Amino acid sequence: MAHKITLESGDAGGTYVIAEVRKHGQDHLVQTDWDRPATARLFGWLPRKRKGCDHRSTDGTVTCTGCGMTAGEFIAEATDFLDRNVGKVIISDYFDNFECVEERNRHGEEYRQ
Repeated sequence: MAHKITLESGDAGGTYVIAEVRKHGQDHLVQTDWDRPATARLFGWLPRKRKGCDHRSTDGTVTCTGCGMTAGEFIAEATDFLDRNVGKVIISDYFDNFECVEERNRHGEEYRQ
């Protein structure tokens, strides 16, 4: 079931939080730069085209074989997008597909998936 989620800035520099917008909602800390392209895509980012390439050969964590755009370039673009979109709210089933056995929501209460 889809829920409202938002992109928040994390407590540590360069981190982000994907948070469910509801009381006792779930959240997910995005710590590594390798997670930024996927997180940015979730919130609507599309990497710029280079030489007409749509980057189908990469998820943004490896160099694109179609045009040579590097993982570092994808990550930098994704980071810029995330920084500009902190606070954005979307409807997503992100947490319905979250693959974890046990987590704690932001209020410290345990839940199982």
